[in-house]
Amino acid sequence: MSETKENKEMDNSHILLFLYKWRKPLLILTVVTIIASSIVTFFIKPRYTSTATLFPALTNNAGKVLLDGNTNPIEDVMAFGKEENAEQLVQILESDAVFNSIAERFHLMNHYGISEQDAKKNAILREYYDTFFTFKRTEFMSVKIEVSDWDNQLAAQMANAIISISDSIQAKVAHARAEKSLSIVQKSYENLEDSIQTNNDSINRLRAMGIIDIGFQIKELTRGYTSALIANNSSAAKQIEEQIDIFKKNATRFDHLHSILGYEYGQLGTLGIEYQQAQANIKNTLPMFVLDKAVPADKKSYPVRWIIVVVSTLSVLLMAYVVILGMEKFSEIKPE
Repeated sequence: MSETKENKEMDNSHILLFLYKWRKPLLILTVVTIIASSIVTFFIKPRYTSTATLFPALTNNAGKVLLDGNTNPIEDVMAFGKEENAEQLVQILESDAVFNSIAERFHLMNHYGISEQDAKKNAILREYYDTFFTFKRTEFMSVKIEVSDWDNQLAAQMANAIISISDSIQAKVAHARAEKSLSIVQKSYENLEDSIQTNNDSINRLRAMGIIDIGFQIKELTRGYTSALIANNSSAAKQIEEQIDIFKKNATRFDHLHSILGYEYGQLGTLGIEYQQAQANIKNTLPMFVLDKAVPADKKSYPVRWIIVVVSTLSVLLMAYVVILGMEKFSEIKPE
């Protein structure tokens, strides 16, 4: 333990002695680096960053919000989206659709000085875009758009354009999903109507045979059959017996059809509500919430001169330390 401590103290002493020995060259190098890096920063074209903040809507199911009696439509419409809604919004912002729209609207190929003849022009443009445009979800489930450019007015314009473009894309996606949903619900509704019509036709044929209420009618026919036997009226008893046989043969089918129709009418009501919701979704979409629109920045975001100066100075000093240390080691092992 003590030996380790002594070794550390010797290393520290060696470093201090080294710095003291080479203090003048290192000091001169430090001053020169600070001056040189400071001058260089004045030749770096400044960039400005504009920021916009969005909150996704809680849901895109506008029909459910407007027609569902179990929810408060005002609360649902005004509610902010959750984590998955924010992630979906980020995916839209990072999509090729947004990239292509912005590149075309603001002529980014020309703006970044990329030659149309360059075989890698699209890859170069994408690199610029990924560098100057960032989209990220915040801890508060909002989404932040940051756009950097040498023109502060243009940076703000592009950030706000992304808002409208992404909102339009989100609306188109929701509309396409709503159309698909409407088609599925409509087909299901029509199929169910056909099934109800078929089952109603079947049950009407049974009703034409006199079958209305199986339980009550069987009870009454049995009572009549008993009375006919007691009265020794064989003709009436035979007619009633034939009627009872008809009821017995069709009772199960009648009850089954009656049960199916009850279920299908319930399903038809549910599908009717879903159909109305799907129609409402086609006509209405819930927009994203724009918390802060982008404004032109009055202060550059890049370069940050003091960071460049500090990093450059530390890098040069570290390199100088390694070079001088190497020279000293080399001189120690060099033969006389």
